[in-house]
Amino acid sequence: MPSNTTRSEAPLMDLLDFPEIRRLGEVLAEIAPQRAFSIAYSGGLDSRFLAFSAKHLGFKASLLHIIGPQIAPDETAGALKDAELLGYEPILVPATSLTLSELAHAGANRCYVCKHHLFETLMEVARKSGCEGPVCDGTNTSDLGVYRPGIKALEELHVYSPLAMAGISKPRIREIGRAVGFPNPEQFARPCLLTRFPYGTAPTSDELVAIADAELVVATDPFGKDLRFRIRMPAHGDARLHVEASSIAGFENADAELERIVALLRRRFGGKLPNLRLEVLEKLSGYYDQLQQPEG
Repeated sequence: MPSNTTRSEAPLMDLLDFPEIRRLGEVLAEIAPQRAFSIAYSGGLDSRFLAFSAKHLGFKASLLHIIGPQIAPDETAGALKDAELLGYEPILVPATSLTLSELAHAGANRCYVCKHHLFETLMEVARKSGCEGPVCDGTNTSDLGVYRPGIKALEELHVYSPLAMAGISKPRIREIGRAVGFPNPEQFARPCLLTRFPYGTAPTSDELVAIADAELVVATDPFGKDLRFRIRMPAHGDARLHVEASSIAGFENADAELERIVALLRRRFGGKLPNLRLEVLEKLSGYYDQLQQPEG
């Protein structure tokens, strides 16, 4: 006779059960012997996981969150809410790179110019706010194998990347996060709004606001909330809704739902998203980097 009992979920593991986390503790002890440091906290998966781990390892972390036109307001709201769940109250750091004359001329090094300026501002605020220890970020080993010009800026400014130093990758963050009950370990990456525009362009604040507002519409849509997507402007007067193919695989009505979302965006934003069209991509990230690579 079959049993009526159901199999219970596996109990949560302790963070220190993982050798990478023990190594992270050693790294943090080396770079912050006073057991205090600051985190450049975007609210993304990596900086959240670093903040989560720091608290469990017995370190005092100060979270510094940059706000400005390149950061969507709903992203900041989510970052603050997630920080509160982890027991933190971030310091807000107003900073923008839009006024930098060299930004539009930096080409593929745009991220380096932007990050260098923003982290200089962040480090100054950390000093004036009395934050103890070094400034760290959430770079992990998965970031080291792809084109990330901003990493050079971090090295020049002596910003530490404890997750990378401990040998922790993005997939491993998700795996450990699921095992220990870390909130939302499947969180999608959401890079700054400047990445929605080609290298060599200087978007206006209004254009950034339109992109942020439109992406919020998609992210809160019943179908759109599970999509991996970006709204980009590859050329002036030419907007695209880019959706990663893997996020619509298996949905029989995906085409109709995507057409509905595009129609909704056209009605709501009109000329703010000129000539908006849908493109399904095999890979969502690195779009402008791929365009710069020669064919063959």
